[in-house]
Amino acid sequence: MSNHPQPDPLSAAPADPPHNDDIVQHGHLTPPTTPTNPATNGIDLHHTPARPGVNAAQFGPRPPQDKDLRSLYTGVEKMQDNLHQVSLDEMFKTYLNCGGDPTAEDLKAFTYDDEGELEKVAKEADLGPMICAMGQSVADRAGETILFRDISAARPRSSNQASNSRKRKPKDGEENSEVRNDSEQNDSSQSHGTTPDVAIYLNNDRTKTLFVIKPEDYQKRAGKKAKEKAKEKEKDKTFGAHQDWVGHRSWSDIVAFFEAKIDHTLSAFEFAHPNTRFVRDDTDGGEKSLGQFLEYLAQILAHQHRTHLFAVYVFKNQARLVYADRPGAVVSEPFFYGTRDHSTLHIFFWKLARMSNKERGFDETATPASDADIRAMREYAATAPTEYLKAQAYYALSWDPTAKEGKQLKSLEWPMHKLSVGDRTVFVGRPSFATHSLFGRCTRGYVAFEKVQKEGKTSWHLHFLKDSWRVKDANNRIRPEHKVYKRLHKKGAGDRIPTSLAAGDVVDAHGLPQLTRLHDIGERRHHPRAHYRILIAEVYRPLSDFTDFRQLAELLRDALLAHKDAWEKAGVLHRDISFNNILIHEVVEDKKTVRKGILSDWDLSKYKKDVSGTEPRQPDRTGTWYFRSAVLGRYPRKPYEVSDDIESFIHVYHYSVLRFHRTNKTESLQDHISLIYERAVVRAEDGAHLGSTSKFDHMCMATSFIKPEDNRSLQLVLNQLAKIYSQHYATIDEQEYKRKYSPSFDPTKAAAARPASNEDQDSDAKFMAAFDDRTDGPSMPSANRTLEGHGKLLTAFSAVVAWDRDLPKGPIDEFKVAGIATRKNNAFSSSMPSQGPSSQDATHVHTY
Repeated sequence: MSNHPQPDPLSAAPADPPHNDDIVQHGHLTPPTTPTNPATNGIDLHHTPARPGVNAAQFGPRPPQDKDLRSLYTGVEKMQDNLHQVSLDEMFKTYLNCGGDPTAEDLKAFTYDDEGELEKVAKEADLGPMICAMGQSVADRAGETILFRDISAARPRSSNQASNSRKRKPKDGEENSEVRNDSEQNDSSQSHGTTPDVAIYLNNDRTKTLFVIKPEDYQKRAGKKAKEKAKEKEKDKTFGAHQDWVGHRSWSDIVAFFEAKIDHTLSAFEFAHPNTRFVRDDTDGGEKSLGQFLEYLAQILAHQHRTHLFAVYVFKNQARLVYADRPGAVVSEPFFYGTRDHSTLHIFFWKLARMSNKERGFDETATPASDADIRAMREYAATAPTEYLKAQAYYALSWDPTAKEGKQLKSLEWPMHKLSVGDRTVFVGRPSFATHSLFGRCTRGYVAFEKVQKEGKTSWHLHFLKDSWRVKDANNRIRPEHKVYKRLHKKGAGDRIPTSLAAGDVVDAHGLPQLTRLHDIGERRHHPRAHYRILIAEVYRPLSDFTDFRQLAELLRDALLAHKDAWEKAGVLHRDISFNNILIHEVVEDKKTVRKGILSDWDLSKYKKDVSGTEPRQPDRTGTWYFRSAVLGRYPRKPYEVSDDIESFIHVYHYSVLRFHRTNKTESLQDHISLIYERAVVRAEDGAHLGSTSKFDHMCMATSFIKPEDNRSLQLVLNQLAKIYSQHYATIDEQEYKRKYSPSFDPTKAAAARPASNEDQDSDAKFMAAFDDRTDGPSMPSANRTLEGHGKLLTAFSAVVAWDRDLPKGPIDEFKVAGIATRKNNAFSSSMPSQGPSSQDATHVHTY
């Protein structure tokens, strides 16, 4: 994950998929794998699963956003496997054991469906007013703490209506990432956004001012005639009409939500046959609706600072309660609701209304920033040291200083919050990246404002905050990232890595860590996840801002040196080298701007003493799928080695050439990227994800499979790299690897392969000699483990830096042309209709 807003796209972003291997079973400790970006855009997919899951897809063709996320959640991500059904009794005893219960007198006073309309409802839209009326009758008696709004009745307009501006060209000396494309930011994938049916909001001034739509305003927008308005108003004396309950959707403010269906074939959960599988993912309609429901959960958790979330899934007059946190979600068995004889849902309303915000799932360590601090941050943003930092600061604030008065605020769905990291206090708003993933590490990154008061003076500083849910094992073998940085700096390996200012697990007012509750639900038992924050001193530029391929080689050399120092001086192996984990640090030396490569995101690293070199008990899932070594992709049971990390640097260079230069692959770029970097096949025997054979075959070739157009110098660089890695791959005995790393291989029983005898070797030599000098094709690479150490690749990158030839970068991002580019923020959009002081939301995408 990168620690700055990337110029590359995501509404949650490409680059690093969520790491699925941070799953550790009790009694069998496995290393944390990758769960990464608006924020990993960033969702991120952190950070990366062993398979090309929802975050990995952010690197690929047409990065997913909003509705596009749904098929990924139920497809490659298989998030339904993280859902578990519990009895209604268990739901209330374990997850709703707060808020008290209504008295008999309270129950008598609530609004009910006495006429049985819920069961007979003909349109989904008609369920909204009924649910709102019943819920609000409970909330008003329970203390008027929450408001119910039918937000499906006022679906947000396409957010690209907010701006028709075009992307301007960068000025001299200005990088692409400094230029904001307003039309892109305000474009929610050409869609009208996504919206649950009913939202429950806190009953406060913000909600009533910004998200409640007055009946007269709704009717005006609907354009109905006076007679139709009157008829609509009298439609239902018990529940009222849509106009009485309509409201705007705001992902950043929803306390809990309802999703409702009246067609059982379109229901995500089973209601007609409760004794069968409770998730209907085995039907087309059920799977699509499940993806829809999961996307709503993900949107809220991505936009808010939450520890958990409640939701309700409704089918006519039946419902299921849902409790979700970062390991997964529990779903209650179905129950009837709405009548005086079936008051379960009314009791849920009562509890929700009477709960504290902490019990509702809000992270109370994050509090709304004051108006005075927000004004001060806007003023500071205008004075940021560089244009790049200025753009990132304004983006975090959702603020456009060039817009007309009253139109500068670009979104209401990313409000600024104040929070603590160790002994420091920072302010964060819109994340620069956020992983797409709903469950797991769920990394988000923010440009953070720090307010420093010293000697009666106040100053502001920009840093980078990384927020995630890390695996917390009892033996502390999974080390938090800041401790890795501390070790690296202490051992003299800190020159080209980030600087941690403060970090730690987030604790509540009583000093207790925020931990997940659902880690031990289901057949598998996992360690809990702890909410974790780390504050990085610097805000870096993304690697995509490299100026030419000579500078790219220099930046990769710097990062490779950082990797070498970490391994040789501190005994730390990174294990997640990717395009987004190599960053650019700009510093001013002798009045000149100098760029240095930085290797970031060490949260999946391992110490040398923990790298056993033996076959993992489960297929290895470490790293970002796009940049995973080809040999690990083909043989996931192979032990992870230093050479796997070093090879990833080569894949980063290849990825950069394919993306930022026209090549022989450009005409069908989307197909090639999918085949080489995204392809995965699930092996039936052990569920391991096998990578592309094409990627493996390319690494065996002594000449590069990439042919840049009109750039002979770059071609020579690529061919020299090919000589290095092909020699390494020439040492791999595929037959031996297939035998040794087969899921059925038993090292205690399998006979060792018979080594060739001297006679066999002599015979082989005579046979090969017969072909010497008689072929026209390129010679086979000599076998040499060139990637076992850093030397060969460091020498190659250094030679490129010292070379006097031009190695220009292409004029355009070829991925964008091919529909592969990562969008500019996180794939979680925030489009909403302009209403009063609100304005259309901008969608920024980060490649993570």
